[in-house]
Amino acid sequence: MFQKKPIVFKFLITVLLSLMLFSSVNALNLGDLTVSSTNTIVVKSFNIHKVENYTYLLSYSPWGTLNESFTATVYLNDNEIETHMRGNQRSSISKDVSNILKNGNNELKIVSDIPNGYTVSLRLRNIQISEPPKSLLKLPINLPMNILPAILILFILKKFKG
Repeated sequence: MFQKKPIVFKFLITVLLSLMLFSSVNALNLGDLTVSSTNTIVVKSFNIHKVENYTYLLSYSPWGTLNESFTATVYLNDNEIETHMRGNQRSSISKDVSNILKNGNNELKIVSDIPNGYTVSLRLRNIQISEPPKSLLKLPINLPMNILPAILILFILKKFKG
């Protein structure tokens, strides 16, 4: 009987840890957008189901050959998010867009002032908007209330083991 307790204990720990990992972070992937002298305005429309009291982050990596003479501005629903030029390009950008994002249809737009004939461009790579985690396990209680019984079970198992 004493030999079976460690096996049961390990099994219960494995099951509890698996259940706690059922929720994960999701992101709406919008792909890449590029502006150049031949394509100075680029628009991407998308739909999102907005959840109250959740922080939505717009993130992307700017890459391009803009110089000080030209700029490219990123807009979400006609609200300016960031202006890019050579002096302020960073490896990755993440902005809180919770107040700008609308429930339903939204529009991401890049507007540049690159004149025709120039070979400069700006590409926003891996554009994503974070979304609330979608739990695989649909329970009527929230995650902290799921963790409390797990801790209680571990405490009871520890008491019976010792």
